[in-house]
Amino acid sequence: MGDRRRKFILGWSLIAGVIVLAVVSGALFFLLRSSNPPLAMSDVEGVWRAEGGEKARVLIRVDGAADLTDVPDGCLPGGGGHYSGPANWVFDTVLDESPGVRFTYERPDASEVCSVYFAVPKPGEGYFIEDREEVNYVRDSGGSK
Repeated sequence: MGDRRRKFILGWSLIAGVIVLAVVSGALFFLLRSSNPPLAMSDVEGVWRAEGGEKARVLIRVDGAADLTDVPDGCLPGGGGHYSGPANWVFDTVLDESPGVRFTYERPDASEVCSVYFAVPKPGEGYFIEDREEVNYVRDSGGSK
């Protein structure tokens, strides 16, 4: 009876060990795969312009303020539409996206606070994840203006 019990415990211990190893390996893989370095102020501050002849523009200031021109509107249901006006920003990261900036603003015709996420996958390159037109932005080399 003792031998049988020992085999039973050993079998379940082996199964539990394999499960723990799989969970830890999966977690490490996910963390290493998605570990983009956090952004610094110098990575985002300044003027960003839309490529492809679009008039969209983003000005990110060091003090947490921003001016948005013709960017995707985060308040309209189902996407679509654009917003131009003042906003506030903070560093943020959305699951399965590159680190970036979250802009928040209030539309004059709405009482709610709206927000859009601007991902920065590479230095000097960005995009709004809410943008259905998939417009890319590039940072002006002259800094803030």
